[in-house]
Amino acid sequence: MSTLIYLKTNWHIIVGILIVVGLAVWAYVDWQFVQMGLRGPKDTVGNGITVGLAKAFDNRSLSLRIEALSNSLAKLKVVDSKATENVGKIQGQTSNMSSRSVSIDVNSGKAPTKNTPEDSGKTPPSNGESKTSESKSEVTLAAGDVLNEQLNLASQIMNLQTLYERSLTDRLIGQEARLQTVLGFQVSITPPAGFENCVAIAEISVRMKPNPCAAVPAKPVSLVALIPQEKTYNSQSISSDSRSIGGSAVASVVSLGVNSKGESRQLFIHRDSDTVAFERNSNTNPQLFPNDDAIVFGWEFRPVLGRKTVSPGMRQMLAVIALPNPDTSEHQENLFLQIKTRSYWRRYNSETQTSAPKWHWFPQKIDGSRVFETKEQELAIPTTSMVQQGLAPNVAKISWVNSGDNLATVIVKGENFFPGTKILVGGKELREDDGLTLKSDQALEFETKLSAIASGDAVLSGRFGRSSQLEAAKIPGVQTLYITRAVIKQSRRGRDLRLSIEVKGIDDSGDDIDLNVADLGPLPEPVLFIGNEPIPMPYDYWPVDPHEPTAIDPTAQSTKGAEFSFAKPSTKKSIRVEAWIPPRMSVTRNSSVMFRVPFCGLDYQASWPLQFYDPSITRIGGNAADSYFRISHSLWHEKKMTVELDQVYASEPELVKVGDGDYRFKISNNLLAQYQNLILRIESGDGYLLQIPEDKPKPKPVLDLNVKPPEVAKGTIGPAEWSGTDLNLITAATLVITPVGSNSTAASVRKPAAFTFYDGGKKIAVYFDVSSTDVPGRAEVEFQAPTGVLNAPLSITT
Repeated sequence: MSTLIYLKTNWHIIVGILIVVGLAVWAYVDWQFVQMGLRGPKDTVGNGITVGLAKAFDNRSLSLRIEALSNSLAKLKVVDSKATENVGKIQGQTSNMSSRSVSIDVNSGKAPTKNTPEDSGKTPPSNGESKTSESKSEVTLAAGDVLNEQLNLASQIMNLQTLYERSLTDRLIGQEARLQTVLGFQVSITPPAGFENCVAIAEISVRMKPNPCAAVPAKPVSLVALIPQEKTYNSQSISSDSRSIGGSAVASVVSLGVNSKGESRQLFIHRDSDTVAFERNSNTNPQLFPNDDAIVFGWEFRPVLGRKTVSPGMRQMLAVIALPNPDTSEHQENLFLQIKTRSYWRRYNSETQTSAPKWHWFPQKIDGSRVFETKEQELAIPTTSMVQQGLAPNVAKISWVNSGDNLATVIVKGENFFPGTKILVGGKELREDDGLTLKSDQALEFETKLSAIASGDAVLSGRFGRSSQLEAAKIPGVQTLYITRAVIKQSRRGRDLRLSIEVKGIDDSGDDIDLNVADLGPLPEPVLFIGNEPIPMPYDYWPVDPHEPTAIDPTAQSTKGAEFSFAKPSTKKSIRVEAWIPPRMSVTRNSSVMFRVPFCGLDYQASWPLQFYDPSITRIGGNAADSYFRISHSLWHEKKMTVELDQVYASEPELVKVGDGDYRFKISNNLLAQYQNLILRIESGDGYLLQIPEDKPKPKPVLDLNVKPPEVAKGTIGPAEWSGTDLNLITAATLVITPVGSNSTAASVRKPAAFTFYDGGKKIAVYFDVSSTDVPGRAEVEFQAPTGVLNAPLSITT
């Protein structure tokens, strides 16, 4: 009672104290907010939606992928003949179940008894009713409905193919191809607190940059496609409903009970869209650009899978734009697009999948969308020819390494070696997954056969630009190379051969130009060939001054050939290349030597005929006392050649020089019979052991005429037989009959005869015509052979 009296008496003091305390608390809280704004953590998230600057992507790359996707869609088989299997199947099944119970108990005044174990599990007596009906037949869609679904799917595939192929209005402008580009936008979303059940929206407006000097305003751009158009998830929704009703009534002696229970359950699958693309009217306010010559498109990002907010993260969005300009090679200037973006939030109802403006109850923050617009961006769009020209592969340097086993590893340095680059060398195409390695955009390497890079050129096909020859930079001023002389030297201590060539440079006017060993340094390693076979490395390079004599080495054994000459004597430097020829290489009479710098074209490939063969000796004739031989060799530029037999023959009369590398050698048969080989020595090198050709006379048939002449009965065919050696060389036989008596002056009668030989050519049997043996007497058989005529006597008896 006293407390109430005190409060009543001093209420104004208490109220004043409360006001002061309230003001102090308010001032402190306000001071805290001020300090938090001045010194607290700064929120850099903004509205939580960031749309990055637009980037122009390669339209051709997207077109290739779309074409591949379109081809994949064309291969899909969506109309299935199994749809007819559903004919006759039922399309519905009903299952009903109901349960009702009514119980009446009469109270007799006795205490209720408990159920015994024997009574447990028994159904209590009742007047209830239970009914169940169920059909277990197979339930499927009707055959017509299945076919209709398949046709609808085929129509959707056709619509996608038509969309991916792009409309003609987007591909043509007038009678020329229309320029297209792919704009990429990186959209980053970080939902701030308070934006639950909201969708994030990114709007983009694009137009051509106006030209103030143009009399006609720029035409609007066209939106070809948005990627992605939609990003969805398959969701499952379950709805359940359960109802239960129970009641009871109790009278003095009677109890009445009623129970009823019902339950329903639904399950369905639907698509839950995470990303939805849209295009809007550019006239709708507020406009990003003041005029209606722009297009407006964008994407809406929604919360899915039961979440309250949009999934945070970065998205890469693409828009295919067709510009109102032709895409021709003549147009070599960039076109400019003006781009502005706007991002904001809207409330989202996941049940109805609708959105509405986001606003607050507080008047000072009634607009809760947090709209943010970016500054205007100008983006240069190059034409296809500019892209192809600017991103075409460029080769700065080519080098190769002999990897052994006739393999070469080629290393190429340059720029614009993008994925998709190919190399064609040696008739084989090398790709990234098949022999080609892209080390970076500025280096690649591949492995091929040594003969492939040495005998032919390679083709470089880049991701952009035209295919071109894989060619290294040439020596400044040197248009082509020539071999002026080729020389083969023989080792002083053996028969190993060393090849030496002189290479001269020619300018574009056809005159010789200085060629130094250092000039070959930036080029790929040259290759020497004998015929079509490369000579193993290493090679030796030597400078050749213009004052040196034409002969490369005064003591060298050189191949015969004319010296390269110009209209005027050369006063320029050249180089000498030398290499050992391994014994396994065949240096034949018709071979040639070739000097080639790989990857420099045919201008840096020079050849020279090379005639080389081992010395040979041939018997050309003789008489009873002497034999004559011809000795020849290809190492003609020698000072001295000797033949060693019983002595050293180096000059006439036995050894006579007929020409360069050609000698005639005479020796007595008595001395020659004592030797089987001779030694031919050129200069002071190792000698060649040559076998002396034997003088074998040609075989000729010989008849044994020391026996009685054979006899043939008159009017018979014979045969008449003779013996001898090499009778199988006889080619013809003729019976010659000379008349006797009064007809002795008549001419001889000649009649051909048949013959055969046997016993290895040691015997010959002659068969005559019946009419040729009708006159008895002496006759003669004339045998024809390659070495002459043989005559054999014959008797015709009566």
